[in-house]
Amino acid sequence: MSDLADFSQKLLDGKTIITSRVTESGLDWMRSRRVAMVVDYSPWLDDRPVGMNVMEAMISAVLSRSPGQLKPDDYLGVIETLGIKPRILYPLGYRRVNRFAFVIHPLSQQYLTKTPPLDWIASMSPPAVMNLVEKAVAYTPPFIYSKVSGIRSPTGDEVEGWLITVGGTPREIMAHGPEFTYSRLLAAAKLAKKLGARSWVWGPLPRW
Repeated sequence: MSDLADFSQKLLDGKTIITSRVTESGLDWMRSRRVAMVVDYSPWLDDRPVGMNVMEAMISAVLSRSPGQLKPDDYLGVIETLGIKPRILYPLGYRRVNRFAFVIHPLSQQYLTKTPPLDWIASMSPPAVMNLVEKAVAYTPPFIYSKVSGIRSPTGDEVEGWLITVGGTPREIMAHGPEFTYSRLLAAAKLAKKLGARSWVWGPLPRW
C-alpha cells in the first residue's frame, strides 16, 4: 500500500489494482480513492494471507525440492490441487464500466463555426479566411470534444465514453490521400486507448 500512498482519487477512480495481502484497512483506503476492483493474488489460509516467500517454502518442503529445483508446473500443480485462486474484491460494490470512443469529424465549415474558439473567428472572418481555417483544422491532432457518462443498464453495468474529433471535413479528406486520414484515425485510436476505451467507431459530427 505504501507504493500507492501518493496516488490521488483522480488517478485511481474506476481503476483496477493488482496487489497482495489486502487488509481491511487497505481496502478502506482503496474505497476512499474509489478503486473499482482489487485483485489480491496472495493465498489465504485459515483467513490469513500467506506471503509468496512462505508459499514457496511450503511447496519446496512438500515436494522435497529446493526452490532452485522447482519448475513452473510444480507451482501450478500445487495451486490447482489446493484450489488457490486470487481474491476479486469490489471496494465500492460490483461495478462494471464499459468504455467506448466515437471518433467524429465536421461535415462542413458550418460545423466548425460551432466549436470554440472557431465560432468567434467565424463571426469576424470572410469566406476566404474560413477556407484557410478549414484547411488548417484538418491538420490539428485529435482532441476530446466531450465525454458521455451516466448510462446504466438494469443489471448495474455502466457505460461511458468520449467523442474524439479529427478536424478534416469531407472536402479536406477527399483533397488528401488515404494516408492522411489513416494517420489521424490512428492518432485518435491511440487517444481512445489511453482513455481506456475498449471499442471505437468513426462517423460524422452529430447534429447537435
